[in-house]
Amino acid sequence: MQPTNGISEGNVIIKEGKLIRFHVQFHGERIRKIRINGDFFLYPEEKLEELEQKLENQEISSIENVIRSTFSECEYAGISPEIVERGIKEAWTKRR
Repeated sequence: MQPTNGISEGNVIIKEGKLIRFHVQFHGERIRKIRINGDFFLYPEEKLEELEQKLENQEISSIENVIRSTFSECEYAGISPEIVERGIKEAWTKRR
């Protein structure tokens, strides 16, 4: 049984040619804190931090629009909105 209240964490490594790590803390159904790192590029560089900040306090069911909106404002390689969504959702299913 997965935790639904309190703080839980999920860690996922996705290999899409390169390695991308997602470390996510959840509080109930919301993302409490998220860090994404690995072999990818976002330009301008501050968009990664902006994405992480925008995702904090979002319900897991509403992340798609936040991710797609941020990616529409930057250039990227080695990562995509779909990879980010998949990484967060996998972290959600693997939380402890």
